[in-house]
Amino acid sequence: MLQSGCYSSTNTTTSHGTGRLMVVLLCVVVMGLAAGGYYLYRQQERSIIETHCDNLQALVKLKADEITAWRQERLGDARMNSSGIIQLLVQQWSSAPTPDLLEAIRQRFLVFQQNEGYVNLVLINPQGTVITSLQQKNEGLEPDEQYLVERTLVAGQPVFGDFYYCRNCQRIMLNLAAPIFDSAGQEVAVLMLIADPERDLYPLINR
Repeated sequence: MLQSGCYSSTNTTTSHGTGRLMVVLLCVVVMGLAAGGYYLYRQQERSIIETHCDNLQALVKLKADEITAWRQERLGDARMNSSGIIQLLVQQWSSAPTPDLLEAIRQRFLVFQQNEGYVNLVLINPQGTVITSLQQKNEGLEPDEQYLVERTLVAGQPVFGDFYYCRNCQRIMLNLAAPIFDSAGQEVAVLMLIADPERDLYPLINR
């Protein structure tokens, strides 16, 4: 009987030990699953963030490239419009100014406006006086426009201006300018192209 009791006690102890071991193992498994799940979650989170960052960087680069291309296209407009027929008409006007030549210049400006969408095109002499324009500039040049004329004459090539408030138009505008040369290579005038950023630039950014 004593041996039987000892055997029963031993079985009970073994059973309790096995139970505790199972609990410990279960806790280890649960903790391992939790740690693995958290690690997987963090990995997925990091992957999603990296994907979004890559997409955002690609979008920023795309927009930067589009704006750069838009800017280069506008400088090309200024370079082209200040040469050819306009240059010839301005050279003729500087030698013998007549109303007919000014009207011919304005008509050419109108073609540029219809094809390229500029709000206004302005012909300015090197002293900063408006010779002619599509839209009448009742108050003369804005300070920003005058500064752009000076920069263009110094640079001797097309120059991009900046955003500025146009009192004549009553809204924010963006301008650029190019010099016009005579047959001797001297600057006789500046052609200014005035664009509406709400029409040309903002849609490009928001697209």
